[in-house]
Amino acid sequence: MKININIQNIFRKLDDEDVAMSTDSGREGSINEEKIKKETLRRVREEKTANSKLYSKKFSKVAMVAVMILCLSGFTYVTASEEVKIIISELLGISKTEVLAIGESVQNKDYKLTVIDITSDTNTGWVTVSVEAISEDLKENFKEEDIINKFVDIGHVGYSICELEELATENIRYFSFSFYDINKQKNERKLVFSLEGIRKKVKVVIPQTTMLEKVNISVPATEEHQVVFHKMEYSELGFMIYGTLKNVTEDNVSMEISLEFLDGSSSGFFHSITNNRIEFDNEWFSGSGNYIDDKGNYVEIYTFSKKMDWSSIKAIKINGTEVFIR
Repeated sequence: MKININIQNIFRKLDDEDVAMSTDSGREGSINEEKIKKETLRRVREEKTANSKLYSKKFSKVAMVAVMILCLSGFTYVTASEEVKIIISELLGISKTEVLAIGESVQNKDYKLTVIDITSDTNTGWVTVSVEAISEDLKENFKEEDIINKFVDIGHVGYSICELEELATENIRYFSFSFYDINKQKNERKLVFSLEGIRKKVKVVIPQTTMLEKVNISVPATEEHQVVFHKMEYSELGFMIYGTLKNVTEDNVSMEISLEFLDGSSSGFFHSITNNRIEFDNEWFSGSGNYIDDKGNYVEIYTFSKKMDWSSIKAIKINGTEVFIR
């Protein structure tokens, strides 16, 4: 059985003495790499022994753009050292080849925004961004400032923003954007990052850094679920199912999803139009949305809160119908 380690829990347990950061210059501090490596791996062993299922809800939540995603997690490595990046990459289960470094910045007299990296399967992905306070007047209260609402719209995608508080230094804060693409026109498939008051923007073409699998499925409509699904695309970041609506609009579709694991456990996402209710297991799911694509397909998309190992899944139930993808 694969044990999934929650990297956020581990890093939240590292106190100032463990990390031993120095911020004398006011910029990103140096890290005691050997100490954080030993301490992190020790905490990982503890986490494995306890098989912890703790889940953090500490991240900030904001209103979604275009479609609904609840931001309950999302973490990409952004630590300065190459050695520490390797450690975090291994713990997350995401290979370094699956993350594209960007490193582009824009700034004005007050702030500097840097797009650090992106991982994506072309449908969904995560982007890590840092914001640094440059103005001396802003540095004093920078940690309390509402930076999330200063980000400009990032493009024709559904997205949410989480602050990675564990990585903050005195004058630098980090944010993770979880997104999924609802615009497949090739010349417009890019994300745009900036802050209010900064004239220039960092433009990032949505890449494919991780493999996307495709499979034909057959999920019939039911009295409660008026949609027929015929295709599924999936990766370690999330999945999309394509179908045809039956006498309903895209705003009136109820859905019931359940991931059935080989160890007998399950993880679900439930959306009832009748009861106007959305419930989901946030150990694995971070959100969902729907839209009509340019071919007229009705598309449901689901994003994961951490990397999914599909070999650990026996089947996925879609509106009561079991789909086997292995």
